[in-house]
Amino acid sequence: MCSSAGFEIDAALATADLHGLLDVAERALRRAKTLPLGGAVSDVELTQAVQCLEAVSRVAESHKCAVVGEIEQRHAARGQSAASTEDLLTRVLHLTPGEARARTELAAGLKQLPDTAAAFADGRMGVGQAAVAVRKAAEVAGRDDAEVLLATIDRTASTVGQTVNRTRLAREIDTAVAKTGVDVLAERERRAFQDRKLQWSVRDGMDVLTAHLDPIGAATVRGMLDTLSDKTSERDSRTFVQRQADALVDLATLAHTARNIAKTTMPPSKVLLITTPDALHGVPGAEPATIDGHGPVSPELARQLCCDSAVTPVVTGRNGEVLDVGRDERLPTTKQRNAVIARDKTCVGCDAPVSRCQIHHIRWWGKGGATDLDNLVLVCWRCHSHIHQHGWQVRQEHGRYTAGPPGQAPPAPPEPLHLDNNIEKPALAHTG
Repeated sequence: MCSSAGFEIDAALATADLHGLLDVAERALRRAKTLPLGGAVSDVELTQAVQCLEAVSRVAESHKCAVVGEIEQRHAARGQSAASTEDLLTRVLHLTPGEARARTELAAGLKQLPDTAAAFADGRMGVGQAAVAVRKAAEVAGRDDAEVLLATIDRTASTVGQTVNRTRLAREIDTAVAKTGVDVLAERERRAFQDRKLQWSVRDGMDVLTAHLDPIGAATVRGMLDTLSDKTSERDSRTFVQRQADALVDLATLAHTARNIAKTTMPPSKVLLITTPDALHGVPGAEPATIDGHGPVSPELARQLCCDSAVTPVVTGRNGEVLDVGRDERLPTTKQRNAVIARDKTCVGCDAPVSRCQIHHIRWWGKGGATDLDNLVLVCWRCHSHIHQHGWQVRQEHGRYTAGPPGQAPPAPPEPLHLDNNIEKPALAHTG
C-alpha cells in the first residue's frame, strides 16, 4: 500500500474514526482493481490474489455482521426514521426485505454461538458456514436441552466450519446433534412432513416449480428422476439440469399413460439407507442413519423407510464392517399386494385411493414381522408417516383393518347393502 494510505490508516486508528478507516480500505481495494491482470501477473499471483480477496471479504462480512448487531442492540434504526433494523438495511443498502432479515438474524444468532462468532470474526470461516450454524441453532430453540445442543452446534461449527463447505457442515452438525439429542432429527422430520408443499409460479415466461419435501419423499423423487435423467446417447447434449427437468415430465407422462395405476401399488424408487443396529434402535450417542443424498435421519424415519420402500439398507457395525446389504423378503409379492388391495380397497386410516397408497407391515419387518397377508395393510403416505412418527396403531375390528391415534375407537362397520334381486350386482374390479 502507498505511504499516504498508511498515514491515513494511522490517523484513523489514532482518532478511532471507524468510517474513515473503512473509507481508506475501500479506496485501497478500488486502487487494486485498476491494476492490470494480463500476462505480467503469474498464475501463482492470481491464486494468491483470490485468496487475499476472500480473506478481505470474510473480514468485511464479519465486521458488517458485528455492526448490524450493534445497530439492532442500540435500536439505532429508530433515530433514522426506520421502523426496524431490517427496514433500515432495506433502505440504505438497497436490499430486499428477505436479505435484510437474513443479515439481522445472522447477527442475532451468532450472539449465542461465541466460538462460531469468533471464527467468523477472524475470517477463519465464511458467511455461508456461519449462516448454517445460526440456522441449526434456531432449530433447537425452546427445547429443554437447548443449552447443551447449542454448545454442540457451536463446537462443531467453529472447528469443522473452517475446513468444509456449508453443505458438508450442515451434515456434520446434524450428526453431532443427533448424538446429543436423540429426538432432534425426528422433530425436524415431523416439521418437514407437515410443511411439505409444491408451488407453481410463472417468471419470464417460464413455469417455476418450487417443492419442499420431507426426506423420504425427496429421496424417492430424486431417485426416480436420477434414473430417468441418464443421457440417451453420446449425442445427447442436454445439461444435467435439463435432463432432470425432462425426467420430471417423463415421470408425469408415464403416470398418465399407465391406465391401471389405480389398481396396483408399487414400491417407491430405489433409496440407499446406511445405518447401524444402534441407529435403528435409537441407542443414545449412536451414529445416526443416513439417506444417500440427504444426510442423517432419525431412527423412526429409518425404520419407516425400511418398512415398505424398495430401499437398500446397508447395515454396518461399530467398526464400519458391513453386516447386511438388505433382504428382499420384506417386500410383498405381486399376488400379496393384489390381495391386500382387494381386501382393504383404500387406505385403512383415511380412505385415500389405492394410487396414493403403499403396503405397511403391522408388526414392523425390522422387528420380526412376517411378510404375510394378515400382517400387511394398505396405507397412504400421510397415515404411514403417522404410524411411524406419531404412534398411530393398526387394529382389526369388525372384520376389517383400521388405523388411528392410540385410544381412538375404530369407526362402526358400514350398514350392509340390501339389493333388489332384480338389480344386477356390479362386477368386482379385476386385480390381477
